[in-house]
Amino acid sequence: MNIIKLTVFFAAILTFSLQLAEAASCVQPLAPFAEVMQQRGSSPQRDDCVCDESLRNLDVTLPKQMRLVAACGLRWNDGSKVDLSTQKASLDKYTHKFTDPFVWQAEIFITGTAKLSGPFTLDVNDVLDTEYAILAPVPPLIDKGFRGPLADSLRGLYFIDKHTFERFHASIPNSRCINANATIEIGGIHVMISEGDGAGAYPNKYKVLSMDGFKPCAEQ
Repeated sequence: MNIIKLTVFFAAILTFSLQLAEAASCVQPLAPFAEVMQQRGSSPQRDDCVCDESLRNLDVTLPKQMRLVAACGLRWNDGSKVDLSTQKASLDKYTHKFTDPFVWQAEIFITGTAKLSGPFTLDVNDVLDTEYAILAPVPPLIDKGFRGPLADSLRGLYFIDKHTFERFHASIPNSRCINANATIEIGGIHVMISEGDGAGAYPNKYKVLSMDGFKPCAEQ
């Protein structure tokens, strides 16, 4: 009886150790995203991420130059956890009925570069005293008619920084909201899929290639 108990005990320790090892193995692919994750209240040090071969069970369509490297905090629409080691899930489509399971919440980490052009809005969040910018829509990353959890999250890119106006060289006296046209090169994207305020796509790194057509927002 004691031998059986010891066997069960050590098996539990081994299972826990393997889970820790799997979680720790995601620290490296998440490390380049540390700064943008901290801005969004997240952290690379977490135990709910998948970055191994189990990612093959997550259907996701991306541009050829971009690659999925990690998925964290996946939840079905009923709130239960998505276990990619035993379950298949899709970020490419919604289900026909709300009662059918689909991915309702996730953090997705994508590497690769892309050059994007589109209408651009820079504004100031008075509550958080933070400057932010939105590039939307973003047609090069997704098909305009494509609908799904990931595609919907990639329709706009958010740039949040205390020096956003300075970085984008946008300044119109007495204007806290500016519209422009922008061409930006991005490297990596942190995507938050949810129904909360933080949902959206946040470039990991970016370089402003060109900006023109500055004008105050219509509501100013």
